[in-house]
Amino acid sequence: MAIWGGSYVVTKFALVAAGPFTVLWLRIAIAAVVMVPLAWRQGFRLRMALERRYLIFGLTGMALHLGLEILGLEFTSASSAALIIATAPAVTVGFSVVLLKERLSVLQGVGIALSVIGVVLITGAQTSAGYPLGWLGNLLVFGGVVMWGVFTVQARKMVVDQSWLVVTTAATVSAVGMVLPVALGEIVIQGAPSFTLSSFASVVYLGLLASAVAYGLYNLALKFVGGSVVGPYISLVPVIGVGLALLVGETMTALQLVGGATVAVGVWLSHRGAPSTA
Repeated sequence: MAIWGGSYVVTKFALVAAGPFTVLWLRIAIAAVVMVPLAWRQGFRLRMALERRYLIFGLTGMALHLGLEILGLEFTSASSAALIIATAPAVTVGFSVVLLKERLSVLQGVGIALSVIGVVLITGAQTSAGYPLGWLGNLLVFGGVVMWGVFTVQARKMVVDQSWLVVTTAATVSAVGMVLPVALGEIVIQGAPSFTLSSFASVVYLGLLASAVAYGLYNLALKFVGGSVVGPYISLVPVIGVGLALLVGETMTALQLVGGATVAVGVWLSHRGAPSTA
């Protein structure tokens, strides 16, 4: 979660040098290069990336989830994105109930509702200077959160009888193929990326740590516990993300803070209200 928390500020640095889909492709391509040799020993083969379930997994968890977040960061601040990402636990609970048939308590339902209200407040807040389309960026980031919820429940089903490394690698390789045409089109229209040492290091961080390492550890955790249990730990991501954003000079409005607090209360209630499995 600490790795993901730093990814929003790092993504902003990467976007200075390249377009969002180029950054996305480089991120997942670097991750794939790292994971394929390791996953090969556990049974991964390239043909698996063409299987329907891995194509869907790669589409929701990599291409759409990450793509919407990175595209959103073109229009909004890292701090706003981090606050919206805080809704991920509540969204995950919702999808766990619908798709995995996990039980939903009244308290969890209230928590999910408050989380959504918090997103509305953050999106309606006056954005900091330089983000006139911040509302659009916030909505795109929330779309990425929704895809994260789908990804989490998919992972919960798939890692039961598959190696977490094989599952993550197959999905990542699938996403590499999906995003490549879009990234090439972006380069044709906008021109080639102009990386500096810091922006290149940012892309390496996103690919090596935020994708290869963090996704693998997350899927490994899902092998042992339910999506509604793992989800609340995502709460650490916005705390770290907002902290780093403020350190690099971003500012926040009062309404953003109120929205963030509302999301935090909603997430706390959704976790507090989790039905006992004892």
